[in-house]
Amino acid sequence: MSLANFTKLSQELQDQIWAEAAAIQYQQSVSPTCIADGQPESCTAPYAERQRQAFVGYDDLPDSTERQPLRLYIHASRHTDELRLGVNEFQTLVNRLPVATVCADARAQAVKLCRVRIQLMNLFRVVEDPMPDGKQILEPVFPFEQLKTVMVTTANHPEDGPEGFDSVDRLVDVISRVFGSCVEKIIWSTWWGSGSAMSDIYWPHTPQMGQLEIMDGRIIDQSGHGQPAHFMTPDHVLHIEPEVYKAEIDDSNKYYGRIYTWYDRRPIYWHCLKISELLGAASATSLLPRLQHIEVELHNSSWGKIYMVRLETTYKDGVIWVGRHNLHLGNFHRFFSSV
Repeated sequence: MSLANFTKLSQELQDQIWAEAAAIQYQQSVSPTCIADGQPESCTAPYAERQRQAFVGYDDLPDSTERQPLRLYIHASRHTDELRLGVNEFQTLVNRLPVATVCADARAQAVKLCRVRIQLMNLFRVVEDPMPDGKQILEPVFPFEQLKTVMVTTANHPEDGPEGFDSVDRLVDVISRVFGSCVEKIIWSTWWGSGSAMSDIYWPHTPQMGQLEIMDGRIIDQSGHGQPAHFMTPDHVLHIEPEVYKAEIDDSNKYYGRIYTWYDRRPIYWHCLKISELLGAASATSLLPRLQHIEVELHNSSWGKIYMVRLETTYKDGVIWVGRHNLHLGNFHRFFSSV
């Protein structure tokens, strides 16, 4: 069909044709001979691997493969609240579909197709002054206004990721400005050394949190409470199912000198405190009214090995729930920083 005849079709029919073309090209890109520049297996270059995984689909990756979502780079300043858009790896994914370069209508269908398949983006907030050139973010970044799951990456070494946030309110503000108010789940992915303080791994404590390190009466071993889970109530009291908790502590952490002994309950208590801070800030500001799930992926580097702390929580009726198999403690961390 000639371009002249094609343009005479109804807009609805044109969109259907472009959508079908985008779907075919996307499927062809997933084939072992095409994907990520001919890399059917895991790529050594992180950027290429993220593109490869996006095309393959995260649910279709082997269990042994670490999921690496596409990144959205945001530039921020230490002196102003301005945010600027940096590299958007989602747009790079769209550009791999030839149909996306034909015209605006065709690109719109390619974007729509990719957005349906990409349900998670990794926010990389880079703080630097002066800020590099880029489009100022004045409204949620298209096409992520309805995105429900967001990963936020921070680290204590630049080679592992960007620096963290100076407050939990700032974190909530940035997420809402970049992704809008539909976010239901935040994955907090962070890299820190063994023994780092919770205020470094997450963000500085609010005055209220700083008073809750003392746990007298705030942890209750409630064996047989009828739920195969742990939960923290609104008054920051943690109820633990002992047998479930013991089974989820990494064997390497049963003994940690004279500080951390078998069945030390401080780590889960402190992690839940920081999660409650985030949920509280999201609720108080009304910026993320749908936020119900917080997942923590804490990578610890110690003596050449990487240990993982993984914690998945669900927030319902003011209570933070940690279900069976949703907790794995891989190392010990302090609540306060050492002076």
